[in-house]
Amino acid sequence: SSHFSPSCRLRLVAPSLRCTCAGKAARIPMAAVDGHLRTLLLGWGFGLDLIGLVLLPLVHADTSILVRDAICPWMVGTPHLSSAHRQFMLCNLAFALCRGLGGVFFDEAGAYYIAMLSFLAEAIAVGSEWRYHGIDQAWLATLALAGVFTLMFTRSINGMPKSKPS
Repeated sequence: SSHFSPSCRLRLVAPSLRCTCAGKAARIPMAAVDGHLRTLLLGWGFGLDLIGLVLLPLVHADTSILVRDAICPWMVGTPHLSSAHRQFMLCNLAFALCRGLGGVFFDEAGAYYIAMLSFLAEAIAVGSEWRYHGIDQAWLATLALAGVFTLMFTRSINGMPKSKPS
């Protein structure tokens, strides 16, 4: 059985996002969506990925293990700074650059699409941990990553935010 109600819909009605759930409708202006997406890209890219998963292990091992295990349950038990952990850190550095720079250069289509695709790539990678390796806790991360990708894709259908003339 599905956990999602078939009565909820999210539609793009330029220049806003229209959400209808249980017969009630709300319009969200695209400017508000853009502001939240920019904040999400900056926070997720530079905050979570860069500071939490890449830099923290270099300065405080015990705290970084707690953070990593809480955010990424598929990494539980991986020795600190082992080969697998260093590879994980490099992947998150790449995601940090894609997402953080996507937030900085939000009005540029290329940066936006690279950031958007980084969520799809990580959703596929984390989903494989869930499906092929039996890490049941990975489903929530997969859902969150796929949800951000879907929101960004839906936003891109309406066209990119207009760049300010220089």
